[in-house]
Amino acid sequence: MLRDAPSASQRQHIEDAWSLPPGTRFTQARWDAAKRLALQLLSEQNYPLARLRTSTADIDPVTRQAHLSVQLDSGPRYQIGALAISGLERYDAALVTRLGAGAAPQGVAFDPTAKRLYIQD
Repeated sequence: MLRDAPSASQRQHIEDAWSLPPGTRFTQARWDAAKRLALQLLSEQNYPLARLRTSTADIDPVTRQAHLSVQLDSGPRYQIGALAISGLERYDAALVTRLGAGAAPQGVAFDPTAKRLYIQD
């Protein structure tokens, strides 16, 4: 659970952006898209290893209602530390410095390659 102030704000943003609010027609495509967006919003800011832990869509055909549940696992919070730049021959150090401004990477859709660039085990 995201409890500190910045994380709580991020959680609220994810909840506010939920694309299947009550009253919206349920389809499998919309359900999948809503989960994808929630996971993307979590992993783009501070939690690149976030994953979908559980999701349930309980459909009641009589009342024509869907009861939805999604649980995301944020994983550890990552932040880029101080940069140590050496061995630059082809690129200006300012370019490298701009890439890691000392904060968590924002707005980066982390694919496996990008995760390896930012995260050192």
